[in-house]
Amino acid sequence: MKYGFAADRLSVRLLFKPGTTQFIDDPNISGSYPMWLSQIAAQVMQNKACIDVVGHTSNTGPAQVNERLSVLRAQFIKDLLQSASPSLAERLKAIGVGSRQSIVGTGRDDSSDAIDRRVDFNVRSC
Repeated sequence: MKYGFAADRLSVRLLFKPGTTQFIDDPNISGSYPMWLSQIAAQVMQNKACIDVVGHTSNTGPAQVNERLSVLRAQFIKDLLQSASPSLAERLKAIGVGSRQSIVGTGRDDSSDAIDRRVDFNVRSC
């Protein structure tokens, strides 16, 4: 994680169920999310960094719906980080990009494009 802060991009991605702000059901993947969020919060404070929490969606659905959902996902994670460490409030920014930065882009809303339904983190100067 220290390398990610030095490179201004964390390689942590949190995945969501289609059309929701709920994490995917696979505990082998989402079971570690609380630990990652705790680590991110600690590193933000230790590095005196700021983070853009960036929400994404798959290509399925209307663009306006995807834009809103991506913001909701980012805000959900921002809220989780802030609840763990309220002093992070001024260091976090929730951003939604809809499906404009798809990685797979099949739009099938199955496991093939699960990585498109994500939140990731960009480190920025405060």
